[in-house]
Amino acid sequence: MTANRRKPLLNAPTTSATLVIFPPARRLDFVTRHAEIVAGLSAAAGGKHVQVQLDIQVKAWRRKGITEERIDAARRELDGAIRAAVWKFVLLGRSG
Repeated sequence: MTANRRKPLLNAPTTSATLVIFPPARRLDFVTRHAEIVAGLSAAAGGKHVQVQLDIQVKAWRRKGITEERIDAARRELDGAIRAAVWKFVLLGRSG
């Protein structure tokens, strides 16, 4: 029995998947967890904690073969999200 194979369409647009480096659901938990930790630390210790966590994420993204351009953008985005969440905890408290 032969497989029913279709011929590829001529001039068909090629599609590629967009890789989501840090899925939003996981990111929210990660950001919230680390923002709570940082909010309870001194400014110096909190800054160091954020940098260590970002370095861990960058190493994981590199192992997955993500481009440096995407990694830089994702790192800045994640750093900003954590710092914004820290300020939210500081200004509004844990329930805010």
